[in-house]
Amino acid sequence: GTDLLGVLTDELDPHSRVGMTMPRPLPSPRALVVDALADLAFDPMETFRAGRTLVRKPVRLARDIGNSLFFSLDPNGLGRAQGPHRKWQSEKVPLDELRKIRKRHDCSTTDVILALVGGAIRSYLVKNGKPIPPTVTALVPLSVAAASGGVSGQVATLTGELLIAEPDPVARLAAIHEQTSAGAVKSGAIAGQVLRRQEHFAAPSIMGQGVRSTMLETRSRLSVETVAINVPGPAKQISVLGHPMVEAYPVIPLPGRVQIAIAALSLRDDVFFGLTADYDSVKNLHYATEGLLESVAELS
Repeated sequence: GTDLLGVLTDELDPHSRVGMTMPRPLPSPRALVVDALADLAFDPMETFRAGRTLVRKPVRLARDIGNSLFFSLDPNGLGRAQGPHRKWQSEKVPLDELRKIRKRHDCSTTDVILALVGGAIRSYLVKNGKPIPPTVTALVPLSVAAASGGVSGQVATLTGELLIAEPDPVARLAAIHEQTSAGAVKSGAIAGQVLRRQEHFAAPSIMGQGVRSTMLETRSRLSVETVAINVPGPAKQISVLGHPMVEAYPVIPLPGRVQIAIAALSLRDDVFFGLTADYDSVKNLHYATEGLLESVAELS
């Protein structure tokens, strides 16, 4: 899906005369009920699914109670993902805000985004009353082709420790900068230029490469507790079928048994964050998005 999005985009033609297609109006609640009853009456599979749902509800309730008891005793606040279902939230931050933070603290944009990820997870744990571990191990995919500005498909994954227990956001950012600088030299990537901003919309392909690399890495690294992917997109206006793209929110899967994964994708003057979480074990995911914005304000 992300690769197809990159293929569909093009540079915006100011003289384009692409017509607007008006969608059909949404069905009324009454129409939805009638259609649902018709499906149950004439579709055996729908009847089977409805019955299966009634049977599964007590099982799911018992599992949720068990998960609550388990996480109340879990020394690591993040724990592990428990079910197949997901929840997702998004947030938008002006790119100029991140640039000001980068300049003020003499670090890279990647460092700033990782600091926001750490702040988001810390806020989620604190506001939910969960245990706060000293650090959270994050897997960070980096492109080793950053120096050439090309898209080679070579992606290295670095492991970073986010100082979640540290209340000072500046200290958390400094610790991240120290780790990414050393790790970038070791892996062949360049800190602060994980991938140069592309002339065209190559970002979805790079996001896909990062996700695939992360999925493979987490199979052998049981200690990974979260994933943070940062992909710079194009600085110029792009379009899809002649219409300008104004927002692009990343949605990434959860690798292994990770509870929360956060991706950042820049487009023109904004950075769009997508937070994917396990539906069964993560409660109040909005605390993480709140913490992300609070970290921006604290570091500015």
